[in-house]
Amino acid sequence: MVVVADDDPDMRRFLRDLLNHRGYDVITAMDVREALKHLRRPDVAAAVVDMPFVNSAGCSGLDLLRYVRNSPRLALLPVIVLTAFPLNGTLLREIEVLGGELWHKPFDPFALVDRLNGLLLEHPVSA
Repeated sequence: MVVVADDDPDMRRFLRDLLNHRGYDVITAMDVREALKHLRRPDVAAAVVDMPFVNSAGCSGLDLLRYVRNSPRLALLPVIVLTAFPLNGTLLREIEVLGGELWHKPFDPFALVDRLNGLLLEHPVSA
């Protein structure tokens, strides 16, 4: 199961359809709070999250990444962070230190799927 979290419904739908078509089960979230609820599922293998969230009480994809890395059960979960905005060096370093993989929008959807496949081979689900 892949959690896709993005406040843009068109992007959520696009990523869900892309990953479904490539054989992944996907559960979507419109904000960080909803994504965190889904991450509690034992069958979650990865997350693809948008960096900024408009409607999540100030939480971001970076906040979600911090939560994942501080959770003993989720610490190794592959997380791809998407952004359409330039990020300052501090944010870039934090994402790197936390082990998130940053992708800038627009991105090549097939390259994203290939990278997700690679990450899941490196970190198989142990549910």
